[in-house]
Amino acid sequence: MSWLQLPESRQFRKAAAQLNCPIHRLRRLASRHEWKSRAAAFDNHRANLTSSALDQLLSDEIADWKKRAERFREQEWALHEEMIQAARAAARELREHPGRIKVSDLTKLFDLASILGRRACGMPLDPADSPPPETPTIEPEWEAALRKIYGKASETRAQQSANQPPPSSQTAGITS
Repeated sequence: MSWLQLPESRQFRKAAAQLNCPIHRLRRLASRHEWKSRAAAFDNHRANLTSSALDQLLSDEIADWKKRAERFREQEWALHEEMIQAARAAARELREHPGRIKVSDLTKLFDLASILGRRACGMPLDPADSPPPETPTIEPEWEAALRKIYGKASETRAQQSANQPPPSSQTAGITS
């Protein structure tokens, strides 16, 4: 048995008992050959190897699950395409023979195809769940410049009504 094969809490008494060697001799050899620092370096090396092996194992597992998820998404997309084709065929059938298929069944088929396509693309299942598009905002400087040029909406309307002559029967071409 060697010093490195002992558990990490290496003690001279236990090592001396296992090796049938006096403690003072082990201490002298350990100080001469720097066993403690060399054992610590060896323990760190083993810990690093273990850690890197675990990291590799985890990254391989993550990559495997990513491949599975991508394969599943592709299968969902292929199924979506098949459902769209079936729904279009059912719509043609409904146009040609109205009594053979129900409109509710056709809408269920299109809804299912839509859900599968949205899942495959990573989109929300309900379009209403998606956030509304942002309304563009006018920067304060532009807004002030537009007000300066065109005035406020209420001022503009008041000026337009003041500039127009009142409707009269002569201007309208109507004679009494």
